[in-house]
Amino acid sequence: MTLHFCFTSQTVFDKDTFSVDDKMGDAEIDLKPYAQCVQMKLDTLPNGCAIKRVQANRTNCLAEESSCIWKNGKVIQEMILRLRNVESGELVVEIEWVDVPGCKGLLGAQI
Repeated sequence: MTLHFCFTSQTVFDKDTFSVDDKMGDAEIDLKPYAQCVQMKLDTLPNGCAIKRVQANRTNCLAEESSCIWKNGKVIQEMILRLRNVESGELVVEIEWVDVPGCKGLLGAQI
């Protein structure tokens, strides 16, 4: 089985009560470093341990360094994304892999 974990694109809208929501910009998230950390199955790490650091650069939308962290028995990644196609703006995101019953998950997947 081959899963292609590269980038996922997210479009951000504001929420208006009395008018149409406006597009605020977009950003891409590189899921590969996170998926690689989940595959490691590091169940014995202390809470708050950083597994991998991802540097902000010209090819990703990170505003600053992001870390994949072992937190409460799960791998999470917190990141601040710089929005594109907009004058300015940032988005705070936290991702977490959730196993769904019956799904093979990331174990054995080539990333």
